[in-house]
Amino acid sequence: MKRKALLICLVVVLTAGLLLTACAEPAPAPAPAPAPAPTPPPEPITLKFTNHIPNVNTSHSLAAIWFAEEVERRTDGRVKFEIYWGGSLLSIMEVLEGIESGIADAGEVAASVTPDLAPLHTVCSSFPFVTSDPAKFMAFVREAAQKFPEYREEVERSNQKVVAEITLGPYDLASKTPIRTLDDLKGKKIGAFGRDAPKWLAAAGATAVSVGGPEVYEALQKGVIDGRLFGVGDVAINSIYDVAKYYNKVGFGMLAGGPLFTINMDVWENKLSKDEREIILQVGIEVGDRTARLVAEEVASSEQFIQEKGMQIIEFSKEDREKWANLPAVLETGEEWIKGLEEKGLPGREFAQLWLKYRD
Repeated sequence: MKRKALLICLVVVLTAGLLLTACAEPAPAPAPAPAPAPTPPPEPITLKFTNHIPNVNTSHSLAAIWFAEEVERRTDGRVKFEIYWGGSLLSIMEVLEGIESGIADAGEVAASVTPDLAPLHTVCSSFPFVTSDPAKFMAFVREAAQKFPEYREEVERSNQKVVAEITLGPYDLASKTPIRTLDDLKGKKIGAFGRDAPKWLAAAGATAVSVGGPEVYEALQKGVIDGRLFGVGDVAINSIYDVAKYYNKVGFGMLAGGPLFTINMDVWENKLSKDEREIILQVGIEVGDRTARLVAEEVASSEQFIQEKGMQIIEFSKEDREKWANLPAVLETGEEWIKGLEEKGLPGREFAQLWLKYRD
């Protein structure tokens, strides 16, 4: 009897326990871990971009503007450029070393004016009469960068990354009298610049005169010179059509080479993200192609403009152009360039052959 009562009590206790467990509130779920704080967006960076040219709405200045604006747009404003125009930060001769030292974060480098630091970039100024086609020039510089690592290295060893290369327009000859053949150059006083152009003029029977940009208009007006090497865009901008009535397409070509856009290497490696660097390089490719198209359009529109101002365009004899290009003194300047580079251990002849491959 006692065992039966004990069993009944045990059943009652277990049943009550089960009922209490069933009626109890469920245990609260563990509190979720707090969400990590969002990563703050990187601070925007503004780079000082030095440019020796004035902002005069030419294909040259528009290249820098488009490059800066397009990088800012594609990086959603994270990378901006503040352009210092007209040499207000660094002169044309100071740019390469100024970007190297960090005076400027970035800028346009005219490597051809620093032959001791960037000799390969002066090939165009020693080998004239190759091409006046800006698209061909851009094809050349890209092939040069691909086949000759020294081409970019000679600039990048100055603590800067080459991010773009653009083209300028071709050079011809503005004059007070028409120049149709080599014979028409004999006895003429022609304004020139650089190391080699005076030699080409002398070989054609002309006298080379060193006349700076601001002095050219007056020198033509007063008869100090009979003509000068010019790009047609500069003829239009500087009103040369008032004092020289002939633009002679002799076909000197791309004597000034192509400017580079570079960024200080410390800035490139430490202040820009991988994505930002990729965007800048892509914009750099596009600005070269875009500028080549703008230069071609600018040449055509400038030729039309100067004709409307009374200037006559003269097509130089193709036969005389070939003759001029093969005069011993002209060929010698190229050979001297090759020799100078090879003495520095650089592939002068191979590089010159690549340039000459693009002859019109």
